[in-house]
Amino acid sequence: MKSTLSRAVRCVTVAVASVTVIAASATSARATTDYTPTGGPSLNLVGTSVWFTNVPANQTVTCSQFDVAGQVLSPGTSRTFGATAADLGVLTHACSNPIMGPTTLTADWDLEVLAGSGTSWTARLAEVSIKVSHVNCVWRFEGTVDGTFIPSTQRWTATSSDLVITSVVGTMCVTIDLLPGDAMVMGGYLTNIPTAGSGPLTLS
Repeated sequence: MKSTLSRAVRCVTVAVASVTVIAASATSARATTDYTPTGGPSLNLVGTSVWFTNVPANQTVTCSQFDVAGQVLSPGTSRTFGATAADLGVLTHACSNPIMGPTTLTADWDLEVLAGSGTSWTARLAEVSIKVSHVNCVWRFEGTVDGTFIPSTQRWTATSSDLVITSVVGTMCVTIDLLPGDAMVMGGYLTNIPTAGSGPLTLS
């Protein structure tokens, strides 16, 4: 009888402990499903060593200048991870390819925050749509690029890409072996250098 009661007590104790752990985990999960961007409101992201490589063709477009201007959306307002932090608008820059020479690159995208806390955050270039124009060759790729944003340095560094070519137009595209469906990878980093009247981007 004593043994049976002891087992019953242990079962109740374990059950209570399990509920406590689950409740604590749920509370923790709820506490980490949103973030708040502050600062700005303008962003001035200056690119360093930015490049885009077509993986199957091993062709790279490099950009000696790659500056991105944007606006933080509703600074100080909390939102769920994955929601847009900033509208980065449209940029156009002169870049280059070893075979095709001068290239015009036009990009449109947003900035989302996926996870993180404190000193390091996972931030995504989302809804990426980039058009690359060479002589007799225009192609476009779309998707997302994930990276790490460090508030103390205001630097976002690309870490992984989910980009794919969606269209190819022009006879010279054959020369550099570009095909729809080819995977693309982005490299380099962007540093926010606040302009007059704006502050650093902070996340909490």
